[in-house]
Amino acid sequence: RSFSVMENTIFSVMPTGEKTFVSVVETFATDSVSHLLYVEDGLVKSSAVSGLGYFAKRGDANDYALTVSDYDLCYNYTKGEEEFGMYTGHSWKEYYFYYDRKTEDFVEYVGESATREDLEKACGFDLAKAIEDEGYVVEAILKRENGIYNVNYSKTEDEGDSVFIEYRNACFDAVSGTFLHTGSKDGWKDSGFGGIYQPSVLEYISAGF
Repeated sequence: RSFSVMENTIFSVMPTGEKTFVSVVETFATDSVSHLLYVEDGLVKSSAVSGLGYFAKRGDANDYALTVSDYDLCYNYTKGEEEFGMYTGHSWKEYYFYYDRKTEDFVEYVGESATREDLEKACGFDLAKAIEDEGYVVEAILKRENGIYNVNYSKTEDEGDSVFIEYRNACFDAVSGTFLHTGSKDGWKDSGFGGIYQPSVLEYISAGF
Protein backbone atom coordinates (compact mmCIF):
# COMPACT_ATOMS: atom_id res chain seq x y z
CA ARG A 1 0.00 0.00 0.00
CA SER A 2 1.28 3.50 -0.86
CA PHE A 3 0.56 6.83 0.78
CA SER A 4 0.54 9.82 -1.58
CA VAL A 5 0.32 13.59 -1.35
CA MET A 6 -0.18 15.76 -4.47
CA GLU A 7 0.42 12.71 -6.72
CA ASN A 8 3.96 12.20 -5.36
CA THR A 9 4.46 8.97 -3.43
CA ILE A 10 6.03 9.67 -0.06
CA PHE A 11 5.64 6.33 1.71
CA SER A 12 5.67 2.94 -0.01
CA VAL A 13 6.19 -0.66 1.00
CA MET A 14 8.79 -2.66 -0.92
CA PRO A 15 8.49 -6.42 -0.25
CA THR A 16 11.31 -8.70 -1.41
CA GLY A 17 9.85 -12.06 -0.44
CA GLU A 18 12.04 -12.35 2.66
CA LYS A 19 12.23 -8.86 4.04
CA THR A 20 9.95 -5.85 3.76
CA PHE A 21 11.43 -2.40 3.28
CA VAL A 22 9.58 0.86 3.83
CA SER A 23 10.62 3.68 1.52
CA VAL A 24 10.24 7.24 2.79
CA VAL A 25 10.92 9.77 0.03
CA GLU A 26 12.37 13.17 0.88
CA THR A 27 11.85 15.73 -1.88
CA PHE A 28 14.06 18.73 -2.61
CA ALA A 29 13.93 21.42 -5.30
CA THR A 30 15.87 19.38 -7.86
CA ASP A 31 16.14 15.91 -6.32
CA SER A 32 14.33 13.16 -4.43
CA VAL A 33 15.99 10.82 -1.93
CA SER A 34 14.63 7.49 -0.69
CA HIS A 35 15.24 6.46 2.91
CA LEU A 36 14.90 2.68 2.85
CA LEU A 37 14.14 1.21 6.27
CA TYR A 38 13.40 -2.22 7.72
CA VAL A 39 12.88 -3.77 11.17
CA GLU A 40 15.28 -6.40 12.52
CA ASP A 41 15.41 -7.73 16.08
CA GLY A 42 12.99 -5.01 17.11
CA LEU A 43 15.22 -2.23 15.74
CA VAL A 44 14.73 0.06 12.74
CA LYS A 45 17.70 -0.26 10.37
CA SER A 46 18.69 1.27 7.03
CA SER A 47 19.49 -0.39 3.73
CA ALA A 48 22.91 0.12 2.13
CA VAL A 49 21.23 2.24 -0.55
CA SER A 50 19.25 4.40 1.86
CA GLY A 51 19.70 8.13 1.46
CA LEU A 52 21.81 7.92 -1.71
CA GLY A 53 19.16 8.85 -4.28
CA TYR A 54 15.68 7.91 -5.47
CA PHE A 55 15.24 4.12 -5.26
CA ALA A 56 12.39 2.21 -6.93
CA LYS A 57 11.56 -0.98 -8.80
CA ARG A 58 12.35 -0.57 -12.48
CA GLY A 59 9.07 -0.92 -14.36
CA ASP A 60 8.37 -4.51 -15.37
CA ALA A 61 11.99 -5.55 -14.90
CA ASN A 62 13.14 -7.77 -12.04
CA ASP A 63 15.63 -5.24 -10.73
CA TYR A 64 15.70 -1.81 -9.10
CA ALA A 65 17.03 1.60 -10.10
CA LEU A 66 18.82 4.11 -7.88
CA THR A 67 18.67 7.55 -9.47
CA VAL A 68 21.65 9.62 -8.34
CA SER A 69 22.18 13.30 -9.09
CA ASP A 70 25.58 14.69 -10.00
CA TYR A 71 27.16 17.74 -11.61
CA ASP A 72 29.13 16.21 -14.47
CA LEU A 73 27.62 17.35 -17.77
CA CYS A 74 30.51 19.67 -18.66
CA TYR A 75 34.10 20.32 -17.70
CA ASN A 76 35.65 23.76 -18.29
CA TYR A 77 39.31 24.62 -17.82
CA THR A 78 41.98 27.06 -18.91
CA LYS A 79 44.79 25.61 -20.97
CA GLY A 80 47.73 24.67 -18.78
CA GLU A 81 45.50 24.57 -15.72
CA GLU A 82 43.48 21.41 -16.35
CA GLU A 83 43.58 20.37 -12.68
CA PHE A 84 41.80 23.58 -11.68
CA GLY A 85 38.86 23.07 -14.02
CA MET A 86 35.24 22.83 -12.91
CA TYR A 87 32.44 20.35 -13.56
CA THR A 88 29.01 21.92 -14.13
CA GLY A 89 25.56 20.87 -15.31
CA HIS A 90 23.11 18.71 -13.34
CA SER A 91 22.53 15.08 -14.36
CA TRP A 92 20.36 12.33 -12.88
CA LYS A 93 21.61 8.84 -13.73
CA GLU A 94 20.09 5.43 -13.04
CA TYR A 95 22.22 2.71 -11.48
CA TYR A 96 20.86 -0.81 -11.09
CA PHE A 97 20.47 -3.17 -8.13
CA TYR A 98 19.01 -6.54 -7.18
CA TYR A 99 17.93 -8.00 -3.86
CA ASP A 100 20.55 -10.44 -2.57
CA ARG A 101 19.25 -13.15 -0.25
CA LYS A 102 22.68 -13.76 1.28
CA THR A 103 23.22 -10.20 2.45
CA GLU A 104 19.47 -9.55 2.79
CA ASP A 105 19.98 -6.18 1.13
CA PHE A 106 20.23 -4.58 -2.30
CA VAL A 107 23.42 -5.15 -4.28
CA GLU A 108 24.65 -3.15 -7.24
CA TYR A 109 25.12 -4.47 -10.77
CA VAL A 110 28.67 -3.16 -11.15
CA GLY A 111 29.68 -2.17 -14.66
CA GLU A 112 32.50 -4.10 -16.32
CA SER A 113 34.52 -2.85 -19.27
CA ALA A 114 33.17 -4.14 -22.60
CA THR A 115 34.58 -4.03 -26.11
CA ARG A 116 33.19 -2.29 -29.18
CA GLU A 117 32.53 -5.76 -30.58
CA ASP A 118 30.50 -6.72 -27.49
CA LEU A 119 28.44 -3.56 -27.91
CA GLU A 120 27.89 -4.10 -31.63
CA LYS A 121 26.76 -7.68 -31.05
CA ALA A 122 24.27 -6.58 -28.40
CA CYS A 123 22.85 -3.63 -30.37
CA GLY A 124 22.90 -5.23 -33.80
CA PHE A 125 24.89 -2.36 -35.31
CA ASP A 126 28.15 -0.50 -34.66
CA LEU A 127 26.95 1.98 -32.03
CA ALA A 128 30.47 3.21 -31.23
CA LYS A 129 31.01 4.15 -34.89
CA ALA A 130 27.60 5.85 -35.04
CA ILE A 131 28.59 7.99 -32.04
CA GLU A 132 31.95 8.83 -33.58
CA ASP A 133 30.31 9.72 -36.89
CA GLU A 134 28.46 12.48 -34.99
CA GLY A 135 31.78 14.01 -33.96
CA TYR A 136 32.05 12.50 -30.46
CA VAL A 137 34.77 10.45 -28.77
CA VAL A 138 33.78 7.17 -27.09
CA GLU A 139 35.28 7.32 -23.60
CA ALA A 140 34.13 4.01 -22.08
CA ILE A 141 31.75 1.10 -22.64
CA LEU A 142 30.30 -0.49 -19.49
CA LYS A 143 28.20 -3.64 -19.35
CA ARG A 144 26.14 -4.60 -16.29
CA GLU A 145 24.90 -8.08 -15.39
CA ASN A 146 21.27 -7.05 -15.90
CA GLY A 147 22.03 -6.45 -19.59
CA ILE A 148 22.36 -2.66 -19.48
CA TYR A 149 25.16 -1.09 -21.53
CA ASN A 150 26.28 2.45 -20.62
CA VAL A 151 28.40 4.14 -23.28
CA ASN A 152 30.17 7.31 -22.16
CA TYR A 153 31.10 9.74 -24.92
CA SER A 154 32.28 13.34 -25.14
CA LYS A 155 32.94 16.30 -27.40
CA THR A 156 35.66 18.91 -26.82
CA GLU A 157 35.50 22.55 -27.92
CA ASP A 158 38.63 24.67 -27.95
CA GLU A 159 37.90 28.38 -27.49
CA GLY A 160 41.22 30.21 -27.34
CA ASP A 161 42.62 29.75 -23.85
CA SER A 162 39.54 27.87 -22.65
CA VAL A 163 38.54 24.25 -23.21
CA PHE A 164 34.96 23.03 -22.85
CA ILE A 165 34.17 19.29 -22.69
CA GLU A 166 30.59 18.02 -22.93
CA TYR A 167 29.83 14.55 -21.52
CA ARG A 168 26.96 12.32 -22.65
CA ASN A 169 25.99 8.67 -22.57
CA ALA A 170 23.91 6.18 -24.49
CA CYS A 171 22.11 3.36 -22.66
CA PHE A 172 21.07 0.07 -24.26
CA ASP A 173 19.08 -2.76 -22.65
CA ALA A 174 20.25 -6.03 -24.17
CA VAL A 175 17.39 -7.92 -22.46
CA SER A 176 14.64 -5.99 -24.26
CA GLY A 177 16.83 -5.19 -27.27
CA THR A 178 15.97 -1.49 -27.06
CA PHE A 179 17.53 1.78 -25.99
CA LEU A 180 16.39 3.25 -22.68
CA HIS A 181 13.90 6.12 -22.74
CA THR A 182 13.06 5.54 -26.40
CA GLY A 183 11.94 1.92 -26.44
CA SER A 184 13.40 1.65 -29.96
CA LYS A 185 16.27 -0.31 -31.47
CA ASP A 186 18.03 2.72 -32.94
CA GLY A 187 17.21 5.71 -30.69
CA TRP A 188 20.62 6.01 -29.08
CA LYS A 189 20.75 9.82 -29.21
CA ASP A 190 17.86 10.14 -26.74
CA SER A 191 18.71 7.15 -24.52
CA GLY A 192 21.17 8.77 -22.13
CA PHE A 193 20.93 10.41 -18.73
CA GLY A 194 23.71 12.95 -19.25
CA GLY A 195 27.14 13.13 -17.65
CA ILE A 196 29.59 10.31 -16.99
CA TYR A 197 28.56 6.81 -15.90
CA GLN A 198 30.74 5.24 -13.21
CA PRO A 199 31.34 1.46 -12.99
CA SER A 200 30.06 1.51 -9.39
CA VAL A 201 27.98 4.34 -7.97
CA LEU A 202 28.52 3.05 -4.41
CA GLU A 203 32.29 3.27 -4.78
CA TYR A 204 31.92 6.66 -6.42
CA ILE A 205 29.86 8.00 -3.52
CA SER A 206 32.22 6.43 -0.96
CA ALA A 207 35.11 8.25 -2.62
CA GLY A 208 33.30 11.51 -1.92
CA PHE A 209 32.28 12.67 -5.39
